[in-house]
Amino acid sequence: MRILGIDPGKQGAFAVFDVDEWQVATHDMPDTIDGRRELLSDIGRVDIAWVERPFYPHKIGVRHVATIAEGYGILLACLNFAGVPTRLVDPHAWKKSMRLSSDKAASRHLASITWPDCADQWKLAKHDGRAEAALIALYGLSKR
Repeated sequence: MRILGIDPGKQGAFAVFDVDEWQVATHDMPDTIDGRRELLSDIGRVDIAWVERPFYPHKIGVRHVATIAEGYGILLACLNFAGVPTRLVDPHAWKKSMRLSSDKAASRHLASITWPDCADQWKLAKHDGRAEAALIALYGLSKR
């Protein structure tokens, strides 16, 4: 079984979790629609994708909310056109199930414990989206 976890932010990532091999491969979020479609094509068959719903803090402006929503919609459209069954999850739901907070370092640490052979993919703080995408895929496994 292959589960795709997606942290949809600008610094987000795709993570393909091969459950049988207990391996995960991460890919940074492409900047363009074509890049996202190409990445989905390169990833190949996945059984299901779990996508984190965006979080809109009260402090951000309307333009920023619109930008986030547009990117999220494009991502969901790409998954739909690729024929990938998709489920959505709120950030607090998957993090609560793993006893995580908003601390990105804690997400990187948990991903490193879960997949020690893959930990080099998120060793830098700026790669927290990769770790969180992998953990979203793991969350998806728990919801089968």
